[in-house]
Amino acid sequence: MKKVGLFALLSVLIVVTSLFGIKATAQEQDPYQKCLEIKEYLASNFNRLKNDYNAYHEDELSAESIEGFSLIRILDEDCYGIYVDFNEYHGYMLMSFDFRVYEIKTIGDLEYLKDVKLAYYHTMDGFMYEQEGKLVKYNEISTEEVELGGAGQFGSGEGMIYSLSTYVANQYPGAVLEGIHEDALLSYPFNTSQLRTSYYTIKKGTSEKPEDNCAITAAFNVLTALHYMNFMPGVPDKSDTVDLSIIVVVDQFYDDYGTGNNSKGYTVNNKEYLKKTYETYRVIRNYAVKNLGYTPVHGLTPSQSRTLLDYGSSHYSHPVNWRQETTFSSIKGALDNGQAVFLGLVNSKDYGNHAAAVLGYRKYSVTTDWGSYTSTTNYYFLALDDGIYNDTVYYDLAKATGNIKTEYILY
Repeated sequence: MKKVGLFALLSVLIVVTSLFGIKATAQEQDPYQKCLEIKEYLASNFNRLKNDYNAYHEDELSAESIEGFSLIRILDEDCYGIYVDFNEYHGYMLMSFDFRVYEIKTIGDLEYLKDVKLAYYHTMDGFMYEQEGKLVKYNEISTEEVELGGAGQFGSGEGMIYSLSTYVANQYPGAVLEGIHEDALLSYPFNTSQLRTSYYTIKKGTSEKPEDNCAITAAFNVLTALHYMNFMPGVPDKSDTVDLSIIVVVDQFYDDYGTGNNSKGYTVNNKEYLKKTYETYRVIRNYAVKNLGYTPVHGLTPSQSRTLLDYGSSHYSHPVNWRQETTFSSIKGALDNGQAVFLGLVNSKDYGNHAAAVLGYRKYSVTTDWGSYTSTTNYYFLALDDGIYNDTVYYDLAKATGNIKTEYILY
């Protein structure tokens, strides 16, 4: 998503001010009225906009007029803007009220914005609408191809990035770090993945795979992070462990999954790890088994994960209203506040269907001058405890496209 500053249009902002009374404090003006005024100005000066664009771009803007518009709340900058639909199928533009263009396309239009009076926009979420107090993405699947895999990551898709600076230099040359929002990481203790998972592993050659417990692990890590940030001090910290090395034999799944003498290929985990099972993990896993139908080969859905978080926080005297979201803009405030967030992934190129704890994010941007234009593209990377690696890994939201789905749970 690009933000283009049209110097030519900025130069005539004084004209707009004199014609329509748009002042420096115009954000206080009725936003829809101002949107209408800017639309009228752009319509009457359309050839100037068109010539400006075509002078500096290879793809020609062939539109002749404006056929529709919508008021847009741009969440990246917390400001208002206008979506302009060019005539027929000749493209569209998103521009803030101070004449910064975030998107401009010379072909196509957005059918879902036709006759819409107000919508919302964020670089990582695209256009959204409000429904029952939540922001929901318009049902649009990106077909734009993205380059995947590169230096600085264990995976070959959009995640498992262990060296973010190396990855960004490789994938987004010229990108500059704009902000680090990782307060939840400051006191968060990482431990080996076997200690964060259950006590069953499956043998596949020389490798080991834990039971299908990524959602329980993510819920445990979220609750633990909230403890260390003092949002939920009643949740035990990671020094509170229990010894399951003896009583594992009476677990209801032991006969099927713990002996190694079965077609499923599972065996009990190393007893040295069982001696240090986290108390919080044990509590919420037991609840998932008894109440949510969890088994070592049957994980949890997002709605069940929300129920598990409800139980976990209430069990430790912190009843809160957990909610499910699908947009980055809906969780950004919580991450800025130092809260951990549950992340569910569907069809991830690196993780498949997986769950992880989000402990913050970093923002990078690339700025390029094109003659009279300045474009800025923002990139956001989630900081994860993915339950696999023993340190922070990052997730590239800009490449979570196509049929990849992200779901979040937070309070």
